[in-house]
Amino acid sequence: MTEHAQMMARIERGERLEAAEEMTAEYREALVHLMTMQADSELAGGYGYVPWIQKAPTVEEKHVVAQIVKDELRHAAVMYGLLSDLGFDVDTHVRGHDEIFTMRIGADADIGTKRITTDKRVKIVCTYASMN
Repeated sequence: MTEHAQMMARIERGERLEAAEEMTAEYREALVHLMTMQADSELAGGYGYVPWIQKAPTVEEKHVVAQIVKDELRHAAVMYGLLSDLGFDVDTHVRGHDEIFTMRIGADADIGTKRITTDKRVKIVCTYASMN
């Protein structure tokens, strides 16, 4: 039985894959890609709300928007933590994308009506199924 078939048999039995060593290289690559896109989207999404804290008309509304930022960054931290567990170098990745993640912050920030080609929000394409 191939490594891929063994891994898929475990998944079909409902077993969890909890370490990179339990995954085929192709599966791990697809999983890291998917998780990185999700984590990056959470981080960029949180940054997208930052200018709206100041624009909210009341203290209560400012607090609500700040909580959204906190939640998005917490989601990113969880995903990046899982990626780190898979051996992904999160610190280098985030440092290498700081400018892109924060490009929408500013007085003229556009929170979603106009896409920027280098915007790191989610565009997930998972081709693992076709790798069989």
